[in-house]
Amino acid sequence: GGTSTRRHNKRFSWQFDNILRWSKEFNKIHRVDVTFLANAENAKTWSTTANASNYSPNDLLGYHALQSGSVVTVISDDTHQSGDALMGRIFYSLKNRYMITTSIRRDGYSAFGKKNPRAFFPSVALGWTFTEEDFMPKDGWLNYGKLRLSWGENGNREIGQYAALARMSSSLLPYIDQAGNIYSTSQIYVTSMANYNLKWERTASYNVGIDFELFKSKLAGTIEAYTTRTNDLLVSRALPDITGYKSVMSNLGQIQNN
Repeated sequence: GGTSTRRHNKRFSWQFDNILRWSKEFNKIHRVDVTFLANAENAKTWSTTANASNYSPNDLLGYHALQSGSVVTVISDDTHQSGDALMGRIFYSLKNRYMITTSIRRDGYSAFGKKNPRAFFPSVALGWTFTEEDFMPKDGWLNYGKLRLSWGENGNREIGQYAALARMSSSLLPYIDQAGNIYSTSQIYVTSMANYNLKWERTASYNVGIDFELFKSKLAGTIEAYTTRTNDLLVSRALPDITGYKSVMSNLGQIQNN
């Protein structure tokens, strides 16, 4: 009797973020900030588990003698995922009073379908420091006030590494030939349905806010109002049994928050 197990696990991953930024002020009233981002990531794992049991009494028992067991099983697996991103953002300010920021980002992730591995996410934001205007008193109870308006989109990629692909599995299948001999062979079969149209879940957000400081900056705060709408939710969609599959990862539904 007795059982011995040996496991080998390895993980390799890396991520690079390259950021380029340029800032310049013109005539003491114009300020421009430009930012560019390039991102790349990659992750791989390997794992092997070997298990042996039902040893016959001998002197070979040990960590490196799994072949001495009469029942030997081996499980091996590997995973691979990658992602990339490009982003550009421009900020402009006039007299530190009127501000605008625009950006666009392209994200890619290997887990999505072949037709939609990447998506674009834009945004724009406006700001107005109204306490810098000439009509505002300089020694009043309101020391600082800024109005903000913004709209932007972002994405969600939290799905399994192979959610968009048809996955396969294997197992031993016994069969008997015409002579009555019993054999065991390995069979391979599909366990999940592919969805090559699977794409990013998208959330668009509208926001309005006011920042303020009162009574010589002794009291400060922010008032916010927002609405967000999420489209193409990543959900596991149930399938009828006649298809041969229980579910498939899909983009369905919409959620709104205020």
